[in-house]
Amino acid sequence: MATSKLIQGDTLTETSNAADGFNPAKEDSKFSYTSARVAKRVYNKYKKADNKPKVFGYFTDWSQYDGRLQGNDTPSERGRGYDLAQVSPTAYDKIIAGFVGIVGFHKIDGQSRDVVQEAADACGKVKYEPTFLDPWGDFQSYVNVGHSVSGWDVDPKTVTQSNTKGFLGGVA
Repeated sequence: MATSKLIQGDTLTETSNAADGFNPAKEDSKFSYTSARVAKRVYNKYKKADNKPKVFGYFTDWSQYDGRLQGNDTPSERGRGYDLAQVSPTAYDKIIAGFVGIVGFHKIDGQSRDVVQEAADACGKVKYEPTFLDPWGDFQSYVNVGHSVSGWDVDPKTVTQSNTKGFLGGVA
């Protein structure tokens, strides 16, 4: 790989690309997941001032997933593999968390499931309340969010800041 200030090698991504016959230097239309691990972390530094715009970062709870980290290189199990634990705590003034749904509005996925209602049931939410859409990723996961063990025993209905794992525990 050529020397770059923005890109670094990632063995898992490179292995997937080779298996798929994907050359990221020459192709952009053949589908292959390139992990966020290839991006070097580069942050601008800003002096905080109340009269200046804030710096926001957007993180989706689903971007933490990548089956390759557990040895599964099946294309459907590949993900971004973004590691929240590697984000500088001073990089952003605010982090915008995705994804949240409003109970009562229906989001039907490719498997004919109402993902908002499923998440609402898991989190104990009722009509017109906001609910996180990925209880495992938001409250219980541990890979790429700064935890060494999962929160499989954390109940999304009674989760607190002190016992949460997942994305929310990673930013707490």
